[in-house]
Amino acid sequence: GEASRTHMLYVYGPGGVGKSVGVMYHAAKNHLGLRVKGLFYVTEEGLITGNANRYADSREDKERAASLFSKCSRTDLLVVDDLGNRASYRPGQAEMYGRVLGERLRMCRPTIVIGRREPVDGSPFSWIPGQLSGAFRSAGRSIAVWG
Repeated sequence: GEASRTHMLYVYGPGGVGKSVGVMYHAAKNHLGLRVKGLFYVTEEGLITGNANRYADSREDKERAASLFSKCSRTDLLVVDDLGNRASYRPGQAEMYGRVLGERLRMCRPTIVIGRREPVDGSPFSWIPGQLSGAFRSAGRSIAVWG
């Protein structure tokens, strides 16, 4: 059925209506109830910092970045908060989101993305270059939350 094809959920609405709290409550409840092996929560800022650390001179920063992206791709349930809320992105940031989220879609890994942008043409990821929008339309769902 349709639920079995849904691997990515996009929850959107204005700030302050409880999107993050509601998602984390249900994710934690399902995490414990379904006994999934891992739930990883990361904010957009955490992903941006991790992406920047990939190019750092410090070996420790590069290892932290590698660990972050490994957790993002391998955890049973990934929750990304505040994605796409910025007015603009530096080169490489949107592509990095496409890599992280695209890999999860290809691997059919459950992912919840929380943001404020309303979906355009059936996808919340039209601002990310590549095939992510089409993949989301096939295996994702959007839910609006209003106060």
